[in-house]
Amino acid sequence: MKNPNFLTLTFSLVLFLGGCGKSVNLAETLGNLPILTPPANPACGATNLLHWSYTQPNATLNRALDVLFVLDTSEAASDERAQFAQDIGGYIQTLNPSRDLHFAVMLGHGGSSPYSGKLFSLKGTSAVLSTQKNSIAQIQFGLTSLITYAAPDLDFAEGEMPLYSFAKSQNSAQLAAIQAQDFFRPSASLSVVFMTDDSDICFLAENKEEQAAQTKYCKDSSGHLKITPASTLQLLDQLKPNHSYSVGAIAHLSESQLGKEDGIGHGVIETAQLARSGVTMELASRDYKAGLDHLFDLGVSELKLLTSFNLGGNSSIDPSSVLVSVDGVTVPYQYDLKTTNVQLALAQAGHAASKIEISACSLLITGN
Repeated sequence: MKNPNFLTLTFSLVLFLGGCGKSVNLAETLGNLPILTPPANPACGATNLLHWSYTQPNATLNRALDVLFVLDTSEAASDERAQFAQDIGGYIQTLNPSRDLHFAVMLGHGGSSPYSGKLFSLKGTSAVLSTQKNSIAQIQFGLTSLITYAAPDLDFAEGEMPLYSFAKSQNSAQLAAIQAQDFFRPSASLSVVFMTDDSDICFLAENKEEQAAQTKYCKDSSGHLKITPASTLQLLDQLKPNHSYSVGAIAHLSESQLGKEDGIGHGVIETAQLARSGVTMELASRDYKAGLDHLFDLGVSELKLLTSFNLGGNSSIDPSSVLVSVDGVTVPYQYDLKTTNVQLALAQAGHAASKIEISACSLLITGN
């Protein structure tokens, strides 16, 4: 195996083929490999079953972290956003300046806004603040300013489309432009923090203007929603296929916390709840330290799942009999006859410490 530190491989092969009085025990032939109890494979008999067992690696830590705040910029949220800016500024003071952290802000604007899907910056300032180039005091001041003076969305989306804006940032041109700004770094983990005082319009449209915005920006030509919590996580999986990301929702979580024009933060809440690593925080609490600390710790956890498994070039394998299971559940795969390589889709490869069992029948025939 290329990396024995991340892969535990056991190989058991039990063959006892009788032919005109002659028998062969391949376990002995291959150096007395340990004989394990293989999973059932209805295509094979007890005498011609081949079995490989793998264990997925545990997550490792990646100290480089990009943190993206995606903001509701509606007029109704202006007071809460100003308070949020001060609270985030205070939180930044608690960070370790030796960590490799990059911060940026994105506005939750609809498709007609020039800010939609882009990193927001004020005139004469950088869109990305980092511990490599800026002091903690500079990051604190910069983030507080970006959040406080976020530009309004003059469209009927009214700045209440954070899920749409993030989705737009993932089209090829926007993504390339953002990466050129030294954000969404391929080598860094990512934490996306949505802040809103109401539901995301792509999730819930409550009046005619919001319904018009939802139809224009969130639905496909058939009228089905294309911007959803699930689609947001699919984009994050594509951006970070090793799952080195976390999702935070700073929103109203219960009706008891609602102001006059506020609403439950549906859409961003469900996105955080569906994420492998997600945290929800009550906007009105104004105490986000524990939640953000946890979120950023989750964000730096990097899991590099194995998806390719070589069966050792064994030419006796019957390709029609290959059976693959992950944690006891049979999964689809692709098998290369020439290389004897089994390939799994990342979504089928399990999680940290998952057990992958592969079995097949041998076509080996012994002579007299």
